[in-house]
Amino acid sequence: PPARVIASPPLPQQCELAPKSAAKQGGSEGAPSVSSPLGVVGMELEGVVVRPGYQCLVDVAADCQRACTAHKPIEANGRPGKRCNTWVWCGDQQACGGRHRQCWLKFSEKLYKRPVGDPKGWTSGRLDVQATAPKVTAKVTPVPPKGSAPKPAEPKPPEPQQPKVSEPKPVQAQPVAPKPLQAKPVAPKPLQAKSVAPTEATSTQAKPTGAQPQITPVQTTPKAAASEPAKPLTSLQPPKTAQAAPAAEAKPLQAPAASNAASQQARAKVQPVVMLRPQPSMPSLPHPCEGAPCARSPCPRNRTYCPRALAVYRKAAKAYVPGMFAMREPIAPPATIRPGKNPCWAKGKNTRCLPAFLLLGVAQTGVRDLYARISASADIAAIPFGTGWFFTQPEVKWQKYMDITSRFAQAFPNKLLGQAVADGFDIVWQQQSRLAAPFLNTMAEARQRCLRQKKEALGACMGRSMPHARKLDAMQGEFNGVPFVGQGEPVRTFSVPQLVRVGYADSPAPSLIVMLRLPWVRMHSAYWSGQQYRQRYNSSAKGEAAWVDASVNSFLQCEKKFGVERCALSFESLSSENEAAFGHCDQLIRGLYSVFLPRWRQDHPRLLALRAEQYYSRPREVLQSVFSFLNLKTDDEAAWSRLLAGAVAASPDREARKPPMLGATLAKLAAFYAPSLKELVGQLSDQPDARRWYQWMRYGIEEVYS
Repeated sequence: PPARVIASPPLPQQCELAPKSAAKQGGSEGAPSVSSPLGVVGMELEGVVVRPGYQCLVDVAADCQRACTAHKPIEANGRPGKRCNTWVWCGDQQACGGRHRQCWLKFSEKLYKRPVGDPKGWTSGRLDVQATAPKVTAKVTPVPPKGSAPKPAEPKPPEPQQPKVSEPKPVQAQPVAPKPLQAKPVAPKPLQAKSVAPTEATSTQAKPTGAQPQITPVQTTPKAAASEPAKPLTSLQPPKTAQAAPAAEAKPLQAPAASNAASQQARAKVQPVVMLRPQPSMPSLPHPCEGAPCARSPCPRNRTYCPRALAVYRKAAKAYVPGMFAMREPIAPPATIRPGKNPCWAKGKNTRCLPAFLLLGVAQTGVRDLYARISASADIAAIPFGTGWFFTQPEVKWQKYMDITSRFAQAFPNKLLGQAVADGFDIVWQQQSRLAAPFLNTMAEARQRCLRQKKEALGACMGRSMPHARKLDAMQGEFNGVPFVGQGEPVRTFSVPQLVRVGYADSPAPSLIVMLRLPWVRMHSAYWSGQQYRQRYNSSAKGEAAWVDASVNSFLQCEKKFGVERCALSFESLSSENEAAFGHCDQLIRGLYSVFLPRWRQDHPRLLALRAEQYYSRPREVLQSVFSFLNLKTDDEAAWSRLLAGAVAASPDREARKPPMLGATLAKLAAFYAPSLKELVGQLSDQPDARRWYQWMRYGIEEVYS
């Protein structure tokens, strides 16, 4: 396939950088001058935040300093805002974590070091603010030396004297032009467009009085480089109207009001930075922000996987699932859980515990066999496979579930408690039915009403009530503090992962282990394992092909109206046609892993994703990664012989005895799942085995077409 052109993500609009020359010379009149060009490493200065760091991401400390210099105070309630005079930048990725590259702009009247917090990774600097800042004029003058107060009166208009043009300094390309970045297998950082300060030979226009001079980027590439071939990653090229004028035609810094609009129009024509994706022959990973929002970044309104505070989730859980809080503690989940081997609260006979890790999967991915081998470890206390899981099974009551988990935790106090749920990863509509009481009650009343009248078919009659039922469902979400988001048909933001977070409160548990398999292979196994599918379409490859065609066609019709995300999460609640589809396309929807993964990771960042194909061929390698993820020792070879005894129960050898899937059916499923798998690879680009996920997707698709 051809190389894909992707616009490099720009910096937030609030993070405007001052020109380099202004940062060195002291900026414009009334702006703070720089006292320390590099700041102090390992120190975090205190102050009133005037611009939060998650709105301003920079790569070097100098850019953070320039952002502080260019900061414009915002008035609030008729009072003048505070101007930035202190900047704090976090440059150590290991020490900063989610705050890496954040530039916090602050205001403080004196130098004050933050008394609490870890200063590792922080670099701080302070700008010298003048005692009384005069009004800003169009004339650019150097900052007076320390000790000399500026005059309170307005400055006199500039004399009509032409600037000196006898010895203009040419613009040097070396110190200004950013180095072109080469396309790498990992996602490159966003390239920032840098500009140079206006000199007598490069700047000929300015803003009107009362605003800072408008700086336009100038062409810094040498003429000799114009004939070179294009690089994979190019820098910003300003339009011809923004190029510097000759020095002989320089004018005083007095421009009419129209020059500001012309300059802004010229800046708007600057084309964005583009990145050419390498060819598939070179293993490459998408940008981590393509599939999911970056960590610690503001959540857009059209995204449904944005974390919220625990108090918001608890309020919603009390309304949606009152049974969790019907009884007092220790039955009801607390707001805080003490640290320990397992997430437990209360003491003595009233001790209540939850599993420390959860093995979640999709049907036909080998979860049962993997859990059986993990349970054989001497450090694991495993809840029996098949035990009801409260969070996805409405028939399981909270008190009964707590009694089961607490009994195992008390029987094995020094072991790690775990549970496996074969179909716990996919958040289909059936598993969210506990959270859709308004919709279900409205549709139950509509069914009784439609059965009494015989003028219209039952499906069409109930279909007319679905929009109203969904509206009532969304109204309850708004009332509970977790509003539905999205344009058109909104999607719920409080689902199974958020309900799990309420149960575990502020504990870092549970550690999630997710087992995934190539979706078309998993779907083939589901067809021959589910008797209901073969009874409807018969036990043959042609019957399987008819089942796949019906599922894909039904989902594509839904996708045209509502989109992939809404159809995957709420398929049978969107229309009567979806409700009438056989099996509600459940097996097809379960393979859309990229829809479910961000919703789990938003509130459960400790997640390990495994590939079923790797487990079938190299089970010890997968078990080692699981035990390492759970911080368990695996040095005893005798224990390994016990863990690896017997063949893998879900081995593909057993499925080989069934009729193979037709080639046309395989190709249809591969084409259907390809966009979702590409998005999944981008979401897992921060994993240690990210390259293997790319190969898993690529070789799986190549095998279909070979």
